[in-house]
Amino acid sequence: MPPNGIAKPVYGFGEFDWDSSIGSAAVQMGLLTYEDGGEVTILIKEGPEHIKYEGWNTTFVFLDAKGNVVKPDESTILFIDIPDEPFQPSRDPAPAYFTVSNQTGTTLSVTNECEYDIVELYILTPKMEAELDYSKELLQGSVLASGESVPVKLSR
Repeated sequence: MPPNGIAKPVYGFGEFDWDSSIGSAAVQMGLLTYEDGGEVTILIKEGPEHIKYEGWNTTFVFLDAKGNVVKPDESTILFIDIPDEPFQPSRDPAPAYFTVSNQTGTTLSVTNECEYDIVELYILTPKMEAELDYSKELLQGSVLASGESVPVKLSR
């Protein structure tokens, strides 16, 4: 990556989708800075089944000088508790909406300190997920910052 680089989209952490910027992914992993740039080594590999798209599920990881996969710093990983059972809203009376809240309240420092903001939010039915139908982005271009909530209307 040349010096004075700029941020580009990154999808993943530790293992990145094929359409991620290698330079920005390297900055996210703390291997480079945008200001200084530098060189990294990647390993291109087949990714997990859940990201397969039209037979294409290629990912990449970074390798250190000895050829070992570079793992993300555990302190920078945010774990979100996902219950075993999906949310089942009450049907009596039928609710009009439910609320999604960003309660991360955590800061990280990769290149600067920032709150974790949610920039995309999708609620998918199994059919939508199977068809890769991500057309109903609920935030519609806005950001759900840490401590904020958004109501999600239930409709058929």
